[in-house]
Amino acid sequence: MKNLIRIVAPLIILVSLFGVQQTTFAQESQDLSDGAIEYNQFLSEQWLEVTSALGKFTTQMTSGKGNDLELHRDALLQQIDESSSAINEKKVFDSNYQLRAAMLQLLESYRGMAQNEMVEISTLLKKDNIHDRERTRCQELTNQMNMTKTTFERGFVDVQRQFAENYGLLFFGGSLVKDGQ
Repeated sequence: MKNLIRIVAPLIILVSLFGVQQTTFAQESQDLSDGAIEYNQFLSEQWLEVTSALGKFTTQMTSGKGNDLELHRDALLQQIDESSSAINEKKVFDSNYQLRAAMLQLLESYRGMAQNEMVEISTLLKKDNIHDRERTRCQELTNQMNMTKTTFERGFVDVQRQFAENYGLLFFGGSLVKDGQ
């Protein structure tokens, strides 16, 4: 009987330790998943703030009126500054710098548009008599902005998708979700 206890006792201890390790690993994995979702959500909220400001400029621009374009452009630049600061102040999740870097590149692409194409569009649309060549130039600038925007947004989304895969999450419509939810 003593021999049986000597054999079974270590096995029971090993099994219980293995169970504790599995529980700890599962909890760590759960924490990582939750943290990854929260970090992505934070970055997505910053992106939404910037694109909202960009949308206001675009709406004013498509109305064909130069009124308030500079005001909307300045508001966009201010939002880019605020969002960039918030992102830089936020601790990087799990030492994964790629997602933050991709978001900051995206915001810098918006800044470049605001400091270049949007300035020229504002200048052209402020004129009293807008000629066809000015309208054509505005359309060229708009197309150029759309190409830039699309390129950097796709780059960010690709990094988001990879980020999701790294943490065993699904990428759906800009959001990260746990498998089975």
